[in-house]
Order: sequence, then C-alpha cells, then structure tokens
Amino acid sequence: MTQSPDAPSALVTGATGFVGQHVVRSLLARHPQGRVRILARSWPKARRLFGPDIDRIEVVQGDLTDRDTLRGICDGIDTVYHCAIAVLGTFHAGTGQDAFDAVNHRGTLHLALEAIQSRTRRFVFSSSTAAMGTPTGSHVNEDTPCNPHTPYQRSKRAAEERLLELHKDAGLDVAIVRPCLVTGPGKDGGELLRLFELCRKGRFPLIGAKADVIKPLIDVVDLVQALHLAAEHADAGQIYLVHSGADHTLEQIIDVAGQIVGQRRPAVRIPKPAAWVASQLTTPVASVLGKSPPLSPQRLRLFLTDRRIDISKARQQLGYVPQMTDLHEMLGRTYIHYVRTGQLQP
Repeated sequence: MTQSPDAPSALVTGATGFVGQHVVRSLLARHPQGRVRILARSWPKARRLFGPDIDRIEVVQGDLTDRDTLRGICDGIDTVYHCAIAVLGTFHAGTGQDAFDAVNHRGTLHLALEAIQSRTRRFVFSSSTAAMGTPTGSHVNEDTPCNPHTPYQRSKRAAEERLLELHKDAGLDVAIVRPCLVTGPGKDGGELLRLFELCRKGRFPLIGAKADVIKPLIDVVDLVQALHLAAEHADAGQIYLVHSGADHTLEQIIDVAGQIVGQRRPAVRIPKPAAWVASQLTTPVASVLGKSPPLSPQRLRLFLTDRRIDISKARQQLGYVPQMTDLHEMLGRTYIHYVRTGQLQP
C-alpha cells in the first residue's frame, strides 16, 4: 500500500458499525486537517454514512476473515482502533462457535499480525464485558476470573488472550477496553431495541422479587473517550473496564424505558422457578432454529446477578471521567435513533 505525505495515521475497523462510526467522527473532529483510514466491506455504505466527510477518509475494502485482503493495511499507521465485531444476528446462517471465532478471534489475530509487521505504535481493542461471561461474585474488576459460556463470549475472550500473548511474545503494544452495554445513536437492533419493544407492550420480564440489581451502562460518547485515552495513556498489555460510573438498577432502567415509550406498567413479574423452566425449554429449540433464545440460562443469570463493575483502574491510569450518567438522556438518545431509522414506531 503506497503512502502519501497526507496519509492517515489512524486505522478504524468496524467503521460503518455502531462504535466505529463514532470513533471515525471523533478522529476527524480532533484533527480537522487530518485523514482517517477505515476497513469496510462496502464503499457505498461508508459514503452514505459519512457524507461529505468521505473525502477525508481512506476506505480500504477488506475482510477480517481473509488476511490477504488486509496486506499493508497498517502501513504508516500510528494507532489501530479495532472496533469490528460479530454479534448474534451478524450471520445469515450459522451461529456456532466457528462463525464467531472467524471474525472476533481469528480476524483480530489477522489484524494484529499486520500491525506488528507494520510496527504500529498502539493497538486499541474494543472488547466487551461479555468476554468475562457471568462472574460468580458481585464485585467485578480486571482481575476477576473470566468464565465465558456462549460462542460470542468465548470468541471475545479468545481474542483478548491472543492479543495479550502477542504483546508478551511479539511486542504488540495493545490496550484492551471492556465496555458494558452501550447506549447512544447508531445502534442497529440489539438488547436495547428489545427493551423498548417489550416495555411498550408491558411485557419486559422482571424475574423474581428483586429488581434492584445493578446493571451498568455506558454511552457511546464515553466509550469513544475511553478508547482515545487508551490510545494515549494506557500501559501496554493492560485491560480497562469502563461504564457510566452510575449504579443504575434494572428497575430504574425499565422505569425510564417505560416513560420514554409511554407505558406506565412496562414490566411483568415472573416467578424465578418459572423463568428457569422456560429458559431450559426454549434454549434448545432456539438453537435448532438458529435464533437467539428469548431467555437463555446465561441471560437469566445475567438478569439475576448484580454487576458492580469497578472502573477505578480506568479512572486512575487513563484519567477516564464519564460524561453521560443520566438514564433519561442515555436511553432517550438511543430511542430517538431507533425511531428515526424506522426500527421503532414513535
């Protein structure tokens, strides 16, 4: 790949996705005269998404699953922001481990090897708390043992482990950022869309008697902030957990979502034993159909478990200070995007 004097110094993967598009826009805003290189599978989608800014973007059409299409992609690049991700619903067929590993694990490896070959200064990996699975304790930090269960969770954790190995064995300067559930404009589908749909119908499943379990969120604005801080200040080979810094409870999230969609009673209470039976019965059926189960055992455990995630490491080492903490604003921005894009009816 030939370098020009004004060649981009940052590469963003997943640039036409939810988080990646925000990273691209922030880089363009931070460097008004600069350019950004992106990895995209579709030039027309990139043009539609970035509009006039496409003139400041170098689009490389490639596929993480095919390393030959990535040759030279990191040449001249100072910082890689690896935001590409495969989640449930990404694939037209197949939801097994290999489908997720092809993108999330092996695709990450392909890109990291290119970064090493090109002597890229910093590789920032946008991971997920999903890589941790469902921790057994209520207090979670970067030292909490990971226990991934689902194909997606295992693929994300495998990618983290491989990057840390490359840091140790090949000198890859990597920083890993683990956000929890991300709010904000730009999302297509996902758990928050389902939240609004169920709350509007008054059918969000509130399981058992407790609704005060902590369920941290992070707005995409703060995730982008964390990724930039990791690029600039992180110690190589470190993992950082990030969220809004607020102890939002499941009940608060449901109540606010209900207010946004105009439903006074957004939830229906389900006895815990009935929920466990339903999760055991529906999960095998959904797997056969290649669909996401409405309530898998893993998701049920997530519902019932406090997630008090400690973000003090990101605060102290990166200078991370969450800007978006108000649930009405965080969920409201997400809802407006869903309505504007036709994913939800107003």
